[in-house]
Amino acid sequence: MSETTKRVLVAVLVTGLFGVLAAGCSLDGGGDKAGGSSASVVLRLAAAEDAEQPESQRARYFASRVSKLSDGAVRVRIVYDAGGEENAGYETRLARMVREGEFELGWIGARAWDRSGITSFQALQAPFLVTNHALLGPIATGPLASRMLAGLNGHGFVGLALVPDRLRYPTGARHSLASPDDFAGARVRVPPSRATDALIRALGATPVHVRGEALTAALAKGEIDGSEVSLGTNSAEEGENFLTWNSSCSPRR
Repeated sequence: MSETTKRVLVAVLVTGLFGVLAAGCSLDGGGDKAGGSSASVVLRLAAAEDAEQPESQRARYFASRVSKLSDGAVRVRIVYDAGGEENAGYETRLARMVREGEFELGWIGARAWDRSGITSFQALQAPFLVTNHALLGPIATGPLASRMLAGLNGHGFVGLALVPDRLRYPTGARHSLASPDDFAGARVRVPPSRATDALIRALGATPVHVRGEALTAALAKGEIDGSEVSLGTNSAEEGENFLTWNSSCSPRR
């Protein structure tokens, strides 16, 4: 089963922020003697993962480019694990926090949007459709990306970009997940997504949404048989012992 880096990560912007930027307001406050603002505009970016995860490096690169291209007039402050380390629905919660104004920017997996009724990214979760980076790159940067991002319009967000990430693969806790028989009756941990859940069920398994200490406890009790992960984030401590490397389900974005 192959998952291309379906998390073409999505940076999202609350629509009302444009007024803030146009007015030159600084979220840090401060002003000069003439009554204008001398401080940088600081935008808070909510990142779904912790600082050690590979995709967080991309968030930091985005922040550095914003600072450089604005000559320091705009800075991005990243808040890691903004949706909650123990919250299985952390990406959906993070999007809601952006929409409600707790953050100006969000770095969120495209897979998560269908849980908020936004389905324009679901094709990226289709199994075995995008199985290499040579295909993923043009999808994330071409006209199709603009059409997918437009699906956020009217929901309180403006999509800034689709960022291609790594491919995703099935891993097993006690044996490989390489055939329908392996998946039959298995409980497979996946990030919450209606499209991904449908894929796991179609393979005969049950999707499970857990993370943090709840995941550790579920593994200890034998309640998790495998996970769907991207290389560079998998670990034996999280029950990801047997990698089916030649089967990528979808891309991470």
